[in-house]
Amino acid sequence: MALRSVSAHALIGDNLTYTQALTLALATCLLWAALLPQIIQWSGHISGGFPFLRSLATHAGLAVGFVLVSVGWRFALDVLVPSLRRVQGTPSTVFGIYLLTGLGRSLLVYLGAVGAAHAWSRYRAPGQGPESDSGALSQSRPASATIPDTSEGTARRFLIKSNGRVFFVPPEEIDWIEAAGNYVSLHVGDKSYLLRESMRGIEEQLDPARFLRVHRSAIVHINRVREVQRFSSGRHQAIFVSGASANLGRSGIERLKPALEQLSHTASG
Repeated sequence: MALRSVSAHALIGDNLTYTQALTLALATCLLWAALLPQIIQWSGHISGGFPFLRSLATHAGLAVGFVLVSVGWRFALDVLVPSLRRVQGTPSTVFGIYLLTGLGRSLLVYLGAVGAAHAWSRYRAPGQGPESDSGALSQSRPASATIPDTSEGTARRFLIKSNGRVFFVPPEEIDWIEAAGNYVSLHVGDKSYLLRESMRGIEEQLDPARFLRVHRSAIVHINRVREVQRFSSGRHQAIFVSGASANLGRSGIERLKPALEQLSHTASG
């Protein structure tokens, strides 16, 4: 970025030094480093829970905001650090010039960050999330969106369309549910089935007495948990009656243990 700036200014007869160019490039990168993680996080929420048109409008608004903040940051450097000032004129003229010169670059950075976040959430294999490391499970990608068969607010069974097959998965057979981009993965023993649904949406369809949200990307069927193992590293793992397993974070185990203890007392009583 610094070399490009030096070359560009040299073409118009401006003697921009490498030190000045490097300072500007580092300042811009610091701003992006502060903004992009938040944009990536927002992008995940937008893609997972918003309709297409609303998602598009939200991204357009965020992109405009990102551009204005980037240009405003460069304009602030121009005002606060005279040695970095490269444009002369009224404040509105200077801001307009920086807007025109920085518009394309800022948009490309925003779109690149959103594209990378979308690719990661959409194409990563279920089981590779931050709180999930339970091994490779066989996956069946649905051919289209699925509709749960519900009764009185909770799902009686989930309709799965996969590879030309249509079948049902009852909630009582599900060990745990994991977020997988725009889908959720229903883990049933050594198999898993993708359902086009958000974690919030599917949580609302489940019986809260049987299913517990142990992480933003994981819901556990407490009646299917056979035991909880603790490793010397401090990591916890839930072992289900089917033999399948799922790793648990600290917050997850803190929520799961009381639920299992209550379930044990209820069964013994």
